Amino acid sequence: MTSKPQPQLPAGNASMLSGVSENLTFHASPESFIVNHVLHYHKQHPGEVANRVPLRAKILNRNVIIVSAYHQVRAVLCPRDERTDDEGDGKVPYVAAAPYKRLMEAFFPPPNLLLNDGCPHRKMKEPWAVCVQSLESEKMQSRIVARTSGLIKRLVGSEAVDLYKELKELSWEIFLSTVLDFSPADQGYADINAGIWHSPRKTGIGARKKLQSIILDRLRSRRPVWISEDVLKSRPEEEIVNHLLMSTSSLAVKAFSSLLLAFLLNVYLFGGDDAVPGQILKWIATGSPQEAEEKAEAVLQETLRLSPPIVGVMRRATTERTLPSLGSSESDTMVPASWDVWSYFPGANRDHAVFGGDADYFKMARYLVDDSRLPPPIAFGLGSKTCLGQQFVFKAATAVLQAFRQSRVELKGSVISPGMKGWLGWEIASPEQWAKDIKQLPTQRPSKPTMIHVIRNT
Repeated sequence: MTSKPQPQLPAGNASMLSGVSENLTFHASPESFIVNHVLHYHKQHPGEVANRVPLRAKILNRNVIIVSAYHQVRAVLCPRDERTDDEGDGKVPYVAAAPYKRLMEAFFPPPNLLLNDGCPHRKMKEPWAVCVQSLESEKMQSRIVARTSGLIKRLVGSEAVDLYKELKELSWEIFLSTVLDFSPADQGYADINAGIWHSPRKTGIGARKKLQSIILDRLRSRRPVWISEDVLKSRPEEEIVNHLLMSTSSLAVKAFSSLLLAFLLNVYLFGGDDAVPGQILKWIATGSPQEAEEKAEAVLQETLRLSPPIVGVMRRATTERTLPSLGSSESDTMVPASWDVWSYFPGANRDHAVFGGDADYFKMARYLVDDSRLPPPIAFGLGSKTCLGQQFVFKAATAVLQAFRQSRVELKGSVISPGMKGWLGWEIASPEQWAKDIKQLPTQRPSKPTMIHVIRNT
């Protein structure tokens, strides 16, 4: 019996490209960066057939291991020996706070869930998790349907519009109205929606402070109904403001806009091989209301699998770790202590070892079939630091689709760029096409306008 080889550092080093060039290439298009490095690896190792090997890179002058195999992403985000006890020391195998403090603390200052790990994170998350359930209420969903109906009414009969841009405006309305109980007529709304986050770093930090002040005034004058009295009494005011800051940031809005765009394009314009635009909408409408809801949710799950808005998260190893390989003859991956690991969600969600040979293609009923072997898509993270707003985002997206269906409109247009089709899972796109047509950081979205007509059915 052949023994498993000793764990090895992943392929790649800073000499493959200069540190600066490698960093710029990665941030321009993670998909292109990863795929091209994998192809380079297989040229050097033609005997190995693994599709998603870990890669080593030099990003922001840090040693980073990029993982895109589903089981390895899961091993990083859900380590079996993760400690969540009540000792308060927060010792876990991988931490998020260390890498994110460097990248994001200026815009999302502590205290908040992003910059906490282990037991402190869990104790902070528990009361907020109860509050967030209120965001999923029927009243909130009705508010989202009403906001979306207003957008549709404005767009019907107009010239072709950039759908992503319009959905971003809608997302601002949805997040500000649900999270802060803001309406467009309220003082401060225009300041936020006029681009308070869209600025260079130095100016952006000033804008963040201004937004904190607006949120604090709102919190003191009219508490958003979903924040319970218990949270107000038990959590510091600064923490509450900082979490509201994250929930109404441009990052959150762009991520939701990206999801809505991919979701609506799939429902109304899906154009894969032998596909007829609108076939998914007709498929959803066939059957009982409950069946229609289940089908819509299945399409949304498949959209999240192929087109997750957030493409990855960073973790830092607190001790030397190993990431398991699938093959008994392949060595596991060594992760030295203090190295960063970047989990690439689109790669994990298209892992053929998990989702089969058609993993790169959109299948509307993939998540409608009762198959216990089919894991959920990784779009909101996994494990103890899974995004707290996951269910709210899911329900909000289905509420937007509900408004479109109730309005009895059609979306007319076409997706012609190969990179867009690859992102949606309609066709296979090369890394070069993906890099040209899709921006991936900080969220996945088209690099060019997606022009669509909104037409009322007669």
